[in-house]
Amino acid sequence: MNYNIWLMAEIRYFDTVTIKHKDSKQFLHSHVDKYPLRYDDGRISSQGQQVTCYPHNDTNNQWQILPTKDIPETGRGRVVRHSDVIQLKHIVTETLLLTHDVASPLMPTNQEFTTISPDKEDRRNDTLFQLQLSDAHDGTAWKSLSGHFKLQHLPTKVLLWTHPKALPEWAYSQQEVNGNKNLQDKTTFWYVDEIIADGTGNDFKNRTVHVEPKVVKKRSFVKKFVELQILMLQHNAGLTADHPYASDPIEWPFSLSGVSFWTNNEKQQQIYMIGNLLGFWICSVGVSIFVGIMGADMLARRRGLDPIEDSKSTCLRSKRQLTL
Repeated sequence: MNYNIWLMAEIRYFDTVTIKHKDSKQFLHSHVDKYPLRYDDGRISSQGQQVTCYPHNDTNNQWQILPTKDIPETGRGRVVRHSDVIQLKHIVTETLLLTHDVASPLMPTNQEFTTISPDKEDRRNDTLFQLQLSDAHDGTAWKSLSGHFKLQHLPTKVLLWTHPKALPEWAYSQQEVNGNKNLQDKTTFWYVDEIIADGTGNDFKNRTVHVEPKVVKKRSFVKKFVELQILMLQHNAGLTADHPYASDPIEWPFSLSGVSFWTNNEKQQQIYMIGNLLGFWICSVGVSIFVGIMGADMLARRRGLDPIEDSKSTCLRSKRQLTL
């Protein structure tokens, strides 16, 4: 996907999109499995369809944006804007996102998120959410990637939210989604990661304005190396389940498994990432030598020897020699 093309794409009603949490970079997700009737602490759930966050691309991450007012068949009136009240329809199960006054699985003080059939008109109000764009005013159009937003439940005023703690095995250890009552919480922002389809069947890829390509900044090797290590640590810390690209520690010394990072089938081009053997062995040997030296020094000191002299003793000896 070309980032420049999608940066300014306006989102319209009946678009099918994927939504990511700004901080954890996990997709808003749902599947057919239900919440268990009773949790481990004895609390009761609604036994509704589970709504979670999932780190990998999946059809269960796809949601359609539905209007709650009459809109024109074509034109600018179909653009979703700041403060609009919307519904989110889960594509695979054809159910509407909902939250209600039921405690979430991991946080009794927060509300449970689930989905419900569109046929249940008596629960319609529970499926209404107000779009609150960051640093926006009435009339501001919602855009993919750049349009960070909060989604506030209209009846209860809670915000759509997720946090890193994983749900139990009955939810495949995925990340919990719940209704956050703290309206000032800065971790309640989300963004549309990708527009999957247009509900009208039109070519949605041409809705962009011209965006000047950003100038690529040159960075030193050390800065790139440090940045990559930090990104890898953050990504691994956010994983809540196994994935097919995982490698066991026994594979690390020789980089026996890699990851297909990028592929272009038309041009038959591919970027295949493998481990940094040089970095791995330098770090491993360096740590091993340090641990070995410190271990030998501690053992020698227990026997009354000083193989590595203290800096204090060295300074005193130097002063005596100068005095002589």
